[in-house]
Amino acid sequence: MKWMRRIDARDRQRVARLLDMLAAAPAPVAMPHGRRLNPDANLYELRPGGLRLYYTVERVPPVPPATEPTRRVLVLTYGNKDTQTQDIDRARSRQP
Repeated sequence: MKWMRRIDARDRQRVARLLDMLAAAPAPVAMPHGRRLNPDANLYELRPGGLRLYYTVERVPPVPPATEPTRRVLVLTYGNKDTQTQDIDRARSRQP
């Protein structure tokens, strides 16, 4: 992810830790690390420090030999607390 090169090492570690947590969790990450932005939309945010990552979760059909559907997490955009409103609008426009 190119955008990760633009953030400092400490924030990069926080982002990596939360993305690992998200990959391992059966559901989106809850507070204090994340939250659902709109109950009607499939849009969430991760909160590593002062950064915000906006993502959506898609169900994908199982690939044999798996029998259960899996999920795919799509990071739509990122920003910080100061640009939160514009970042959320950008994430909504990028949702599949």
